[in-house]
Amino acid sequence: MRNLAFVAASVLLVAGCGSSGDGDSGEDPAAAADETSAAASPSTEPSAEPAESPSVEPANGMKLDAVAFSLTVPKGWDNINEGDDKSVVLYAADLRSNGETPDMVTVRRVSGTAPSVGQAGVRGADRLKTDGATRIKVLDPVEVCGSEVAHVRAIQTTPGVHTMLNQYSVAAADDTWLITFATNQWQVEQDRSRLLDSVLATCTLAG
Repeated sequence: MRNLAFVAASVLLVAGCGSSGDGDSGEDPAAAADETSAAASPSTEPSAEPAESPSVEPANGMKLDAVAFSLTVPKGWDNINEGDDKSVVLYAADLRSNGETPDMVTVRRVSGTAPSVGQAGVRGADRLKTDGATRIKVLDPVEVCGSEVAHVRAIQTTPGVHTMLNQYSVAAADDTWLITFATNQWQVEQDRSRLLDSVLATCTLAG
């Protein structure tokens, strides 16, 4: 549990604590497949063609609700939002993990929206860079809540902990919902994608 608390504190720092507007080691397995992922500065060039995604099985565990937004996490995950950080409206993790980085997701609500999905990606990359993440890459937009949203990937490394961050910027009215997943950097990419997609498939905006 102490390791979870340490990782969670680090992830919350990088997952959006910086502006609400405008020393990594080892090789990232995802970066090995995509050399541009290892660039020190954010890359805003999307990959040539989005891959066809297999059918997604939505997560069917606990449903977490915030004002105007909800999502469902996988079975076995816990709601661990203790209210210490008021900017985090939803926060859940798999407390059963014995690895260095337990799977977790945070949701923040920030003021303002970007004028386009592309600009949302640039802002997301800048936000993560400002907060200390490395190997930042803006990926192809994905569909969340029925609309295309920006997807930014980054690496966060602290002593003994290697975390991959995947952040999605969902625009709604005058606000943006930042959905940030933290997973072990060395996790099998197919398993990571399946996890992220299963939760994203359950995201709902009210109104």
